[in-house]
Amino acid sequence: IFRTNSVKWEDKSKGLCHPIGHALCPLFSMMCHSCVNNTRYTQTMAGEMIVRAAKHIPKGEEITTQYRGPNTGNILRRPDFPANWLFSCDCPRCTDPTELGTMASTMICAGCQEPCLLPASSALDCVWRCTNCQTEETHENVTKVVQ
Repeated sequence: IFRTNSVKWEDKSKGLCHPIGHALCPLFSMMCHSCVNNTRYTQTMAGEMIVRAAKHIPKGEEITTQYRGPNTGNILRRPDFPANWLFSCDCPRCTDPTELGTMASTMICAGCQEPCLLPASSALDCVWRCTNCQTEETHENVTKVVQ
C-alpha cells in the first residue's frame, strides 16, 4: 500500500527539489493518475500538500494528478506505471502514438532518415513504423536507442 500510494516528499528549506523520502497523504492518494491531468500539486514549507485545479473541472469529471512527470516520451514513461503503481495508463496521451501531436517519442527512421518512426499501436511492446517509408523497427531496438 505504501509503495503504490505514497508521494515523493521534499525538504523545501534546502532548495526547490531536495527529496527526503516518501509520505502517505490519505486524501491525495485517492486521486487517480492521468498524463493529461486536471490538477497540480505542491508541498508547502509547512509540510502541507496543496492540490489546485489546472483547468476548469466540470461536475462529474474525475479529479486526476500525474504520478510521473510529463517530460519524457511514452517509450520511457509508460513502463513505469505497471512497474511502480501496478496499472497500465490508458489516458489520451498514452493511447495516441503521436502523444497528442507532441511527437515526444518520435524517432529518426533508419530507412529514410526522417523523424517519422512512431509506435504502430498503443501496445507497450508494439512494432514501430515509419509514416514516411513504412520501415519497421522492433520495440526492443527502439528502447535500446533511447536508453
